Amino acid sequence: SDEPLTAAHVLVQWVTQEVVYGDPDPGGNPRRLQHLVGSGKGTLYSGGRAIALLWSRPAAADGTHWTYEESGEPVVLPPGLIWWEIVPIGAGLTET
Repeated sequence: SDEPLTAAHVLVQWVTQEVVYGDPDPGGNPRRLQHLVGSGKGTLYSGGRAIALLWSRPAAADGTHWTYEESGEPVVLPPGLIWWEIVPIGAGLTET
């Protein structure tokens, strides 16, 4: 339809990433291993604000738990479409 995809809320999870050589993807590029078990920082973009978060996932069988960095309280996600972006630590991100 040529209409842009939009989301009212974007959740960014910053993760450690490593390059895996010797097992290329179908395009011949090195695969990327993103560490989704552990803990780290995140940001929720909602209502024109950037809200600092923390995430934790003790084991692969567990879900990811989110808390507000400032208070330590569990994150309450806003209603509506939320994009969850997993971004390697050190990658560029532009806030506009």
